Parts: sequence; C-alpha cells; structure tokens
Amino acid sequence: APAAGKATAVAGKAAVVYGSAVPQLGAAFKDHGGFTHNECVHSMRMPNLDTCTRDYFLKYLDNTLALYETLFSALQDPSVFYLIPDKLRRPLIFYYGHTAVFYVNKLILAGLVSEEERINPHFEDILAVGVDEMSWDAMDDDAFDWPSVAAVCAYRQEVAALVRKVVRRQPDWQLPIRWSEPRWALLMGVEHARIHLETSSVLVRQLPVHAVCRPAAWQYAPANVRELPPNELVRCEAAEVELGKARDFPLYGWDNEYGSKRVSVAAFRAQERLVTNGDFLAFVKAGGYARRELWVDGDGDDEGWRWVRHRRCAAPTFWVRDAAVTHALQRGSAARRDDEDERWKLRLLFDHVDMPWDWPAEVNFHESWAYCRWRSNSTSSSSSSNNDDDDDSSSNNDSSNNSSNREDIQAGREGAGGVRYRPPTEAEYHRMRAVGGMDGVPELEGAEERALAYEGDANAANVCMRFGSPSPVRMFAPSRTGFYETRGNCWEWVQDNFAALPGFEITPLYDDFSTPCFDSYHTMMMGGAWVSTGNEATVHARYAFRSHFFQHTGFRMVVDDGHARKHAADGRRAKQRVDRELLRHYDDLSTYTECLQVTCGKAGAEPQRGAAAAAAAAASSSTPAATPSAGAGLRQPEELLSSACLPAPLRALDTHAVWMGRLAARCAAAARPALEGGRGRRRALLLGSGAGRVAFELSREAFGFVDGVVGVEGDKELYLLSTILKRHSRREFVRPEEGEITTDGLVRFPAAFRPAAVSFAHGDPCRAVADGALGAGEQFACVVVTDALDNASNPRALVEQLPALVAPGGVAVIGSAFQWSRDCAPLNCWVGGKRLNGEDFGGVDMLKLSLKGDFELESCEESAALLRLDRRHFEVCNFSTLVFRHH
Repeated sequence: APAAGKATAVAGKAAVVYGSAVPQLGAAFKDHGGFTHNECVHSMRMPNLDTCTRDYFLKYLDNTLALYETLFSALQDPSVFYLIPDKLRRPLIFYYGHTAVFYVNKLILAGLVSEEERINPHFEDILAVGVDEMSWDAMDDDAFDWPSVAAVCAYRQEVAALVRKVVRRQPDWQLPIRWSEPRWALLMGVEHARIHLETSSVLVRQLPVHAVCRPAAWQYAPANVRELPPNELVRCEAAEVELGKARDFPLYGWDNEYGSKRVSVAAFRAQERLVTNGDFLAFVKAGGYARRELWVDGDGDDEGWRWVRHRRCAAPTFWVRDAAVTHALQRGSAARRDDEDERWKLRLLFDHVDMPWDWPAEVNFHESWAYCRWRSNSTSSSSSSNNDDDDDSSSNNDSSNNSSNREDIQAGREGAGGVRYRPPTEAEYHRMRAVGGMDGVPELEGAEERALAYEGDANAANVCMRFGSPSPVRMFAPSRTGFYETRGNCWEWVQDNFAALPGFEITPLYDDFSTPCFDSYHTMMMGGAWVSTGNEATVHARYAFRSHFFQHTGFRMVVDDGHARKHAADGRRAKQRVDRELLRHYDDLSTYTECLQVTCGKAGAEPQRGAAAAAAAAASSSTPAATPSAGAGLRQPEELLSSACLPAPLRALDTHAVWMGRLAARCAAAARPALEGGRGRRRALLLGSGAGRVAFELSREAFGFVDGVVGVEGDKELYLLSTILKRHSRREFVRPEEGEITTDGLVRFPAAFRPAAVSFAHGDPCRAVADGALGAGEQFACVVVTDALDNASNPRALVEQLPALVAPGGVAVIGSAFQWSRDCAPLNCWVGGKRLNGEDFGGVDMLKLSLKGDFELESCEESAALLRLDRRHFEVCNFSTLVFRHH
C-alpha cells in the first residue's frame, strides 16, 4: 500500500537454514499459496465451510505450514529453540512441536485417526499441554529433557503427511462442514496452528536479537517520517449491537464465539485512531512508570504497580534505548534533550529499527490504563515540565500531588468536573469497527465477505501478514463510523473480562479452550493484528489474555461519561465473588504473599512465605492413610488462624474449608460398605458441587470411588470455576485483609487429588436427571448435598430425587447450616425452618420425615465452623451432617 512521506528502510540478511533443523522453504509451499507473487509470506483466505473443497483445504493446510516454518526458520542455531524468551512460557522447541501434536490428538479424539496410527506417543504426551500465563511473577525453572530440533522437524513432516492422508481418504467430502462432525477437527488443527503462529511470534520478538535473522520472505511495513494530526475524538451514536454468531455461520469459530447477546450501546466519544509510539513517548518522558498513582485503580487494586516494580519498567517492553538513559527513566526523570528521542529503537521480530513514531504503541493492559489515567489528569503536563532540569525531581512525584488529585488520577478523571478516559467495551468496539455498512456483527447474508479481512478496497487492512510488522496508523481507510485501525495492525484492549455469551456450549473436541479463561482475570482484546490470520482475523474473534501479558496489542481511549462504569463494576463484583468462593473452599490448601502479622495479646508466629509455605502446604495436604479418617491430611485450624484477632476458643474451630475436607472423609467412611459390597457403580455424586472442593476431596484414591466423582452445579460462575480448577489444579485469588488491603492467594491441589477422575455438569441440582445433567437410571454409592440444600430453587424437589439416585446400600450425606431464604425458594419448598400445624420443624426434623420411607438415619453430627470475611471479621456457622443409608 502506498505511504505518504519518507519511509525508513530496514536492512537484514536472509535467514540461514541450518542443516536439517528446518526444512527448505519455497518449492514445498509456494505452489500452494504460501507466498504472494513477490515471494513474501502471506495468508490465504479462510475456507468458507459451505463451499470449501478438499483441494482448497489442502492448500490452506500447506499455507499454514509455510507461515509457521518461515517464522521458525529465523532461529539461527538449534540451541535457540531451547531458550525460554518469557519465563511464563515454555521454550520454543515445545511450540515448534506442539501444533503438530495437536493435530494427532484431536484427529484421534474425532475418530478420524486410530490409536495404531500414532506417530510418536512420547511426543504426543510431552508436547501436548502448554501453560497459562498465570501470575506475572510466577517463574518456572524446571529443567526438562526436550527432544532434538531435527527429531521434531521430522515429526512435523510425518504429521503433515498424515493430515493430508486423512483428508484424501474421506469417502465423501460433503458440504457444509459443521462443528458437530469429525471433520471439524481438521479445521481446528489449522486454526490452532495459526493462533500459535501469532503467540510464537511474540516469543521470537523476546529472543536476543543476535539469535534471529529476518527471513527473506518477511517484509516490514514502512514508517512514515511525518507529523500526525491530533488524535481527534469521534462521536459514535447510540445503537444496539448483537454479539456472537450462529452455529451455521460459514466460517470456523471457537466455542466462545457462538451464542447471542444483544447490547444497547449509549452514544460515546472515542479517539479516531490507536495511541501511537509518538503519543506514548510523552507518558514515558513524564516519568509515568515511576508514578504509583497511575497504576492503581479506583478500588485500590495495585496489581499494575506491583508488575511495574517487578519488571523495573521505564518504557514499553519492546522499546530499546541507551542503558544510562533507561536508568534515569526508571528513577522517574524526564529526557534532557529533544534529540534523545531519536535514540529510541523498536524491537521488531528480528531487528532493532529506528523508532516508528506513527506505529501503534504496543503495551499490555496495565500500561494502557496507566496512560488513560495520566491523560485524564489535568496537571500531568505541568508536573512533566518541572522535571527537565533535575533527574531526581520526579522520584518524589507521589508526594508532590495532594491526595485528592491522586484520587482523581486513580479514578481516571481530569480534575473536578473534568474528563475521564478509559478503554472501550467489547460492544463499543463493535460499534467503532462497522465495516461496509455493517453495524456490529454481520448478518448471515453475505456475511463471509464482511467477516473476513481481505485485500479488497473496502476492507483493506494490515492483517493476514500483509506486512510482517505493524504499520503507520491511518494508513488504511477508516470504518464507516470514522475510526481507523478497527481491524488489524495490532489488537486493541477492551475493558471486558472474558466471558461466555448466552447459548455458549463446549465443543467435545476441545473442552478447555475457553473455560479456563472465564475467570475474571483475563481481559479481552479485539480486532486482530498484522500477524493474525484465519479465525483471528474475523470480526467474530474473541480472545483474551491476562493484564500483564504481552501480545501485539495497543489501545485507544474512550471518554467515560458514566455509561460503562456499571459494566466495569459488574465485572469487579463477579471477580470478588469468585475470590470469596475460593477462600471459603480452599483456604487450607492455599499459600499467601505479603502475609500480615497481627498481635493477639502476644505476638503471633511469623507466617511462612515462599518455598517454605509451599512445602508446608504440600506436607499438610498429603495423601491420607488407606483407611480414611475425619480430617485426614488437613491443616489444623489453629495453623490457619494463628494471625487472626480471635480468642483461643474460636481459633480451635474448623474453617469452612477444613470442614468441607472432613465432610468428604465422613462421606467416604459411610459409603465404604456399599463400595466393598459392590452395590451400584463405585461413584459419588454431588448435587450442588459449588467450587468443587468436596468433589476433589472424594477423588482421593484411598476413598475408593474408583469409578469417579460427578458434580452438578446450577451456578454458571461456580461451574466454570470448578472446571478451571480441574484443568489447572491451581488458581490465584485475592484475600481481603482490611479495607483496601489484600493478600494474593494461590490454591495448589495436593498430589492426592485426582482431578481427571472428577467431572462437572452445568444444570439445576433439583432437576439433575430431567435437565440431562445425569443419565436416566444412574445410581451412585454416595450422594452428597451441602450448600445446595438451602440455596436451591426447590429444596423439596432436590431431596425427592435422592431415592432414585442412591444405589441400594449406598448413602445420602447432607451437610447444611439450614440458612433458608425466600430469595432462593418459596416457603412451601423449604425442607425445614418453618411451622407446620402449629409445630416448629427444623431442617433435621423435616429431612428425617421426608426420607424415612426409603432411608434409615445412620448418624447426625453437629459442628461449628468459621467463615472468614477478612482478617478481623468472621462468621460462626453451626453445620449439621446427616448420613442416611438407602434400604
């Protein structure tokens, strides 16, 4: 595309292909659309599932392979494959082999390849599962014996041949292709590889620059040496936007894209283009990375500031400058001379180039919010100008601003009655990106043309490898609503937490693609980047990363007139609720950072930290003895509450998390006769599994539920939380301490838990069979009901299911504090807590009456437990645990 003004050229030799480590590119792929007419890498058009022929799919497969091999051909020595560019990721050898392994495993799961056709079972195990980015300070230093580059390269070639064989041996290539059929696994494989093309490009960008060399087929965009016009605010009128797409849409999609949500978007004003490197330079020169108030949100969450301190940031990650000047910036000092601006370089994938000031600033979500707060502060320019003559002057910026001004900055507003700035929402982004007469997401008619990014005049954009780098803003035409860069160039942060759309379903071929990220910690990004291809480059693409994570992502600012604040508050409340549930269920399996010491009469013991705390947690959560006993392998309550301001009698009580562990042990002991007698399947069922603690406890091998544990949960957030824990066996959360003071917690499962033996279903526990969460006629050795009894929409119906679900000789275990509420269920559905014929009936009495025809009450125990609200506030609940044995 033509560019106005002078363009900077980038020199670089073609990458050397070393021995047999990476196959020769060109002849194997050029004939299949791997390159454009001028032999530059480029992405083919995504297949239309209504018209995709067998031959077109094979060409798309070869194009995918060509792009991936071209990227990895830039690594100048096999040893580079074993470097770890980002401590939150694996070495590059893993990602080189992972996309090939994915094909094999998914094709077997779909039934298109047999187990006998596996190529290398060892590779298909060790290269199968990556890592989530987790916390920014979680370092993984584990050594691993990775395979050789030559071996992985040969394996990739064998897998490519297998996939082609699978495509050709399909007896009838019927159209359309939809996600309910086995061929969906073929599409999933190529789109999965295209995701890793992009994420691997970020890792390559973090390698030492001497370790890589730009491939000859890789073309950077020009950088225009010219002044940009001001980044004007453009008004976008109110409208409704429909998010999501139908299942018969003719382009491949990941599970989170399907469903439908109609959102009314109020009128708003947003910047017409992305914030550029030139724009962001002013924030850097003003000492923005040294000012704590810019990195703390209005709720006092300082995760952004802790990230800055941990990384010792002074500028965006991919900005490169003289070390002495960088040190001054870390201290908060502004640049002394204008000509120092010319000394900035930008790290691209393979080179350092003179800073292209008109390219988008690529930053993480923390940095984008800090810039919004800085721009919202009317005094930022004056505080910046005062730093020019004294390198140390801005190191005290925090104290130079009065407290009210600091609150203004954290809230993101420009002084009294001023302007707030923030990132857009997902729905607002769809309003801005309107393309070709489209408002929001396109309708099905003609949708393929409008959903794809392609080379036509109407939708031209820097996407699908048009360039091998970002490009100048305003290089391509704006959207119909007047906004530039709403497609391609770089992703754009939006403020929404990643969440499912109404109608969301998990595909059986990849049951944990999206759900682990529905955790209130992953922030969405929209629009795709220059390297986004295939599904990533469509208007329906919905991706998310943690706020500290780096991708090819930028941002623009929206004027916040208050309409989006409720949206953000709802997201915070959802996250806080998840944190509460994790604390309630897993406090005894958690370690904490920055623990507070509290004096309770006399100084308490210093809390354990780091490796010592992790070791203590692992030791305290060890596998119980072969014969389970109540509370086996659990941390003692006085250990958990030693730093709390509690009198000694209360410190002797169980926490709610410990109580749940003991409840599971009680269930296992009660169910043992049924398990030993072989009556019914040796499985356990939880009606209302919550965050999954009791389910995971029951999975212990010593407890004898060898056929597995099933949990049914009606609350969508808790169901998703339990599936995340099943997948990762760990989870971060925030524990309240006092006011805005919090500590970071990390749940770690003990080795005795067997998450693979646990399955969860989303459904109403009161209608588990009728709603399809359980199969008709299924019976269990043990059925457990805890919080679900008093939180259920119909507790009476829940209890009436028990005779059909418990196998003869099996047990129903009910543990509850009987906290009845009309907000959950009408009075006539309660199983306790009411008067009948002038008599008081509590929960224990009514359960006895309700179940006496089919069950015999074997035991009833009362126990008190503490629910922690914060460091100084606890609730004491008295729980009843009833064990009923089925006749």
